[in-house]
Amino acid sequence: MTFFVKLDVSAVKAPAVDHDIDLKGDLDEIAIPLCDLLADAGAIFSAGGFGDERWPVDVRYDFAGLVPDLPAIVDGIKHESPVELDFFEQGLQRTVSAEFEGDRAKLNCRSFGKWVPTQPSDEMPRTAFESMINDLVAGFLQAVAVVVPELASAAALTGLRRLDS
Repeated sequence: MTFFVKLDVSAVKAPAVDHDIDLKGDLDEIAIPLCDLLADAGAIFSAGGFGDERWPVDVRYDFAGLVPDLPAIVDGIKHESPVELDFFEQGLQRTVSAEFEGDRAKLNCRSFGKWVPTQPSDEMPRTAFESMINDLVAGFLQAVAVVVPELASAAALTGLRRLDS
């Protein structure tokens, strides 16, 4: 089972209630309240791989844990540096690392909990990994623009851009 992460924002609708997100906060500070809003608005986060078709992830907790790392992940890919996607929520407790060799992304999964990957290593075309991360970032930015439009231009998100921008 090839590793994947995806944020489905096709059903996201603007919330009927006002938010209390600090527009001047950094990505670490706003990730949890923002992902609460995204979850309530209909965003769906999914991930899987390394022997499991689907991991028990959600937007509210698991995606919120990834959000602060997205700029570093994008930057690492741009500079061909190793990157890590940390799924540290209780019950998940795993890290996926990616290193780039030519046109390949070599992936490894380490578990820090009871779950053990049956296939701890994976490989995919580098372009497929980049597209997956681009789609994740684009979906996030799209959902933010719908749910909290004034946050789309806030300082916390200015460092988060797609790989091709």
